[in-house]
Amino acid sequence: MRRAPQNPTPLYSSPASVVYRGQLRLWTTTARTESRQPRLEMLSSPLVRLLEAADHELRDEIVAALGGYGDSVLGCLMPALRSAAALPAAARRQLRALTEGRMIVEPGLGQALENALGDARLGYLDFETIQRAVPVWDETGPWQQVVVQFSHHEQPHPLSGDGGMRHVAYLAEGPGDPRPELVERLLEATDTAERIVMYSPFERTRINELAEQLPAHADRLRALAAKLVDLPPIVRQYVYHPDFRGSFSLKAILQPLVPELSYDDLAVVDGQMASVEIARLLFVAQLVNDRERARRDLLAYCERDTWAMVRLVERLRELAG
Repeated sequence: MRRAPQNPTPLYSSPASVVYRGQLRLWTTTARTESRQPRLEMLSSPLVRLLEAADHELRDEIVAALGGYGDSVLGCLMPALRSAAALPAAARRQLRALTEGRMIVEPGLGQALENALGDARLGYLDFETIQRAVPVWDETGPWQQVVVQFSHHEQPHPLSGDGGMRHVAYLAEGPGDPRPELVERLLEATDTAERIVMYSPFERTRINELAEQLPAHADRLRALAAKLVDLPPIVRQYVYHPDFRGSFSLKAILQPLVPELSYDDLAVVDGQMASVEIARLLFVAQLVNDRERARRDLLAYCERDTWAMVRLVERLRELAG
């Protein structure tokens, strides 16, 4: 699963937060608990202001960092944090999960899933991309992410009586422009899905770009984009497990929620590695020792991403009751 390069806000980047970080380190290493407790309680108010002002990415990092300091630290800070009316609900949920040491599931999860997914025939879609400093295909720019692989799982409609899960995969071959063939295969694979789950806006952005690059398919690609459902906002709003450790990425939440499924058995384990390996296969295949094995590894990785989404939706529905 390839994502756009990010430049996240550094943890505790403001001058006030730098002071806060230093105080927290000093106070949590004070030997006597009775000495550090009043000092930690003094820290509650600036911590609340910092959390209130932070965006959700920085707030997630702060909460994850707090979790690493131990129960006694959180116990001193929580009274003020719980009483902070302006603290976002997501932050309160994260802090509650850390202090209680358990997963928190909000009551509205079931309705949110119903609104987003209903009883539709569901697809699950993931892309892998490559980026080239010097563009090699028309209508692409330097370092632009170009889709060269997809995986699509599809469940039958609950009332259809059809068979089990269907899976379709595509991985480009050779240095020629794969987008026309990829789009035809993608549209065919996703045609019968009524709603399609993705785990970020990444796929929608790439589909909209493909619609601009391949105008003959633009209408059908935009219709596909309209079927997409982004799952992370539902998870972020209704579920938090202490083992998320401040992250809502697919790999971060998968193990806590679906512990029997992981990426540990795969040769390709992340989108950046996949992108490099695909580029090698496409442009310098003669340097790849076992091309068929490399293709199998890449196909297995992308398939695992969509299968992880299948299992994640199943688990969320279980949690919603």
